[in-house]
Amino acid sequence: MDMRHVTVSTALIVVLGGTVFAAAGGPQTAPSSQSDYKIEEERLGRFHDDIQSPVSSRDGCHFAYVIKRGDKQLVVVDGKGGPGYDWIADGSLIFSPDGKRLAYVAKKGRKVVVVVNGQAGPECDVIQEETLCFSPDGKRVAYAVVRGTTPRVKWPVKWFVVVDGKPGPEYDDVRGRSLLFSPDGKRLAHAAKKGEKWVVIIDGQPGPEYDLIVKGGPTFHADGSLEYLAVKKEALYRVKHVPVRK
Repeated sequence: MDMRHVTVSTALIVVLGGTVFAAAGGPQTAPSSQSDYKIEEERLGRFHDDIQSPVSSRDGCHFAYVIKRGDKQLVVVDGKGGPGYDWIADGSLIFSPDGKRLAYVAKKGRKVVVVVNGQAGPECDVIQEETLCFSPDGKRVAYAVVRGTTPRVKWPVKWFVVVDGKPGPEYDDVRGRSLLFSPDGKRLAHAAKKGEKWVVIIDGQPGPEYDLIVKGGPTFHADGSLEYLAVKKEALYRVKHVPVRK
């Protein structure tokens, strides 16, 4: 096409007081642009086809997601990529309540690790992803892991809880989503199975044995006490651990 012989037609459009006046026609009502939100966009970088697990901090100041680079997966935080791993558990990314720390579960060779702010913790056989949690002040982190598997099938033999990188006592099972820090972050509680009985553990110390700890507990209260429902000999109990004031 010879651009020298192209004729361009234009129409004059003037907007006054929300009314559109066009040179080619009469007045028209402008579409409403009112909204309860304003739109803000931030360019994060190059698009990747397999972006996973987007998550933001509670205060909205930080944002993270998983991408694939070559044969590795890595976490991008505020536009900066972290170390590469063979696999990063989908949905495992969590920010601390203050937004200063990010943790997730990743595979490294034949082992799995919890990564906190880019630093990998001790290598484990299995990590129960839903147990990964921060203390309310964001300074402590805990999760449940497995030590060993059976010879024939890949099934947990012993569970234990890692707190601030240090493993605790072994149990036959640890209840998923039961790990809970106290409001001041100084204590950690969770439900665990010893033999055929269930107990609630506080800082590694077991409470009384029950046939069952009802899901949804334990729960810390503002005064430091701990509460949960338990079953013993077909009877339901409301159990409270009340701090002894010294």
